Amino acid sequence: MSPIPTFGMLLTLVASFGWGGMDVTQKALTRRVDPLVVVLLLPLAEVPLLAIYAWCAGPGAVPARALPPMLGSALLNGVGLFCFMQALHRSPISLTIPLLSLTPVLTTLLGWVFRHQVPFPLQFAGIFLVVLGALVLGARSAQWHGLRSFAREPGVPLMLGAAVAWSCTPLMDQTAMARGAGVWYAPALTLCVGVFLNAFFLFTGRWRRLGGQVKALGQVPGLALAVGILGAAVIAVQIESLRYVPAGFNETVRRGLGMACAILTGRIFFKEAITRQMVLAVVILTLGVALVVGLR
Repeated sequence: MSPIPTFGMLLTLVASFGWGGMDVTQKALTRRVDPLVVVLLLPLAEVPLLAIYAWCAGPGAVPARALPPMLGSALLNGVGLFCFMQALHRSPISLTIPLLSLTPVLTTLLGWVFRHQVPFPLQFAGIFLVVLGALVLGARSAQWHGLRSFAREPGVPLMLGAAVAWSCTPLMDQTAMARGAGVWYAPALTLCVGVFLNAFFLFTGRWRRLGGQVKALGQVPGLALAVGILGAAVIAVQIESLRYVPAGFNETVRRGLGMACAILTGRIFFKEAITRQMVLAVVILTLGVALVVGLR
């Protein structure tokens, strides 16, 4: 793999910490508004903000040859989000969320096979530490009774499905960019994700049960606006970072820092307890990310 440019690494770090901030604001919002309403409306709210960014950034259309990977990415993003929501509904979060740590491994392997993005040996070690840290984080749960806990949980296959779907999307985004997609790719992709999700819930009749809950957004306009603005900013930086860095590198840093930030922000903003095992997980995750980022 060719050396990673400093600017690309900077964008990746900014996006990773941005996702951490997004988790905080989303969690605060979903305490007041049905989470499904947020999931369905957030992409559509982000599109105008991303369009303003693209218009200010200058020309950069999405050519026809970039549409197939863009639509594939949008569809898999929707599938991943649906599987993610179902998994959280059916099984404990502490047993399902750590499975998302598999996405850096899958993304790295897919990038190796399809885009010839071969990591350095120590970066493989860093990816291993990120996965290990996430599993240590999951093992803190009262529901943890060894690996058999995963086998009997109905949400595990769904979360694995989300991990596989989200492992493919960075590579599809990079393929679209390689085919000439410019800055308008971010709003176009986000619009497709929003349309796919809302069409699915509309055709299955689930939107009718949420209609009355949309009004709850009007009671927290400032928080809802903050989530939309931060979400659009993070998406823009995340997609731009994929122009400069391998998808596996991007996903490893994002997941590693994201899980570490989740623990710290949970303590700072929501007074959640931090155990020794959680501290160990943060140390392992940080070392893993440091190995991946440190090799350029």
